Amino acid sequence: MTNSTTADRQRGAWTTIGAMACLALAASLSASACGTDTPEPDDTECKSAKPDADGWYSGKTANGLYNIRWKTEPDVTPKLLLEFTIEVTSAGDGSPVAGDVELKGFMPQHGHGFEGYTPVPSPVSGQTGSYKVTGVVMGMLGRWDLTVKVKAKAGADEAMFTICL
Repeated sequence: MTNSTTADRQRGAWTTIGAMACLALAASLSASACGTDTPEPDDTECKSAKPDADGWYSGKTANGLYNIRWKTEPDVTPKLLLEFTIEVTSAGDGSPVAGDVELKGFMPQHGHGFEGYTPVPSPVSGQTGSYKVTGVVMGMLGRWDLTVKVKAKAGADEAMFTICL
């Protein structure tokens, strides 16, 4: 009876070791198939906007009415709760523009944007043309199309910036 019990324990131990080895192999194969390293975005597929030395992204709106500058705290990376600073100036004379500003984010490959959240830019007190947006979530890697929409005295216009995280 003792031999049978010892043999059963040994068989049970080898069964457990075998199952653990199978699980480890499956996890290893799954990780290599899915890729555990996050590859750098391929710029041939996603032409990402580039910030200046101070971290500001800038561009002109589609109809040429406004110049847009923006940056985030912390830097744009897959993070939760980013804070955007957006500055809007006249493309004509460079003066700060007061108006209604909107920020939209969309991931074309995934078919979604800022899920369940509409960022609302707030004017920065005492700084005409400067707006803050808090609590923006960009938690996924991939292509993000960020659109800044402006409605002001000169008219409505928008600029889109593509960012590859």
